[in-house]
Amino acid sequence: MGKRFWTPREVATLLGVHRRTVHRWIHKGELRAYRFGRQFKIPDLEVARLVSNANITKKDRTPLFDVTLANDLV
Repeated sequence: MGKRFWTPREVATLLGVHRRTVHRWIHKGELRAYRFGRQFKIPDLEVARLVSNANITKKDRTPLFDVTLANDLV
């Protein structure tokens, strides 16, 4: 992987989920992270474990944009 630590935003981008979903995983204990001041940092090996397990369910995916609302605007 090349990095030692990832931010929740970077992990969210990598997995295609919302940043809040990553924070929820951290608070539920499903994703190990370290707190540096006010920021969470996720170890490289933990990101690799999460990617290899791929236990991301549809419920965990928070849509970034609601398509039904967008159609109403047109």
